[in-house]
Amino acid sequence: DMHIPTLIRAFNSCTNIISLIGLSLRIAFTCCHAYVARSDISLLNIRMDSRPILPGSFHPQVPRRTPDYKKYVSPRSRTKYPVKYYITDFGLSQKFDANDKNPLAVPLVGGDKTVPEFQEDRVTPRNPFHTDVYYMGTLIRTQFLEVSDHCIQFSDFVLTIIQEYSN
Repeated sequence: DMHIPTLIRAFNSCTNIISLIGLSLRIAFTCCHAYVARSDISLLNIRMDSRPILPGSFHPQVPRRTPDYKKYVSPRSRTKYPVKYYITDFGLSQKFDANDKNPLAVPLVGGDKTVPEFQEDRVTPRNPFHTDVYYMGTLIRTQFLEVSDHCIQFSDFVLTIIQEYSN
């Protein structure tokens, strides 16, 4: 049973959130070290294997209900029953030459449409790795830090990283 992890808001600790953020950052760093710009980092491209926290499964159209739609599901703790996360959809990824210290590419707009530089100009080539940092920071900020009281102490840190490294 694979779905977007926040469909079932069972993030009951900062540890749960950091686990997902850690995977996302490892994927981003791995891509960067291989000179691959992800170009589409958003919640739409993260999946979670929910079997550990939802052993009875869920309805595909209404994740808060059982498959027969007769009951509400009660997710178990991700702390006690760890789940696996998967990064999907590498369709907009671009490979660059390792010798190019400032690769430029025409922006590819994926799930996150909020990149400030793209609002008025989507044709000027830009460094896609800077954009990936912006995408990652926005994902962490909007999907976890702004909606969870568990990791509020990290908000300023993430905002600083987004501002410093996406320019």
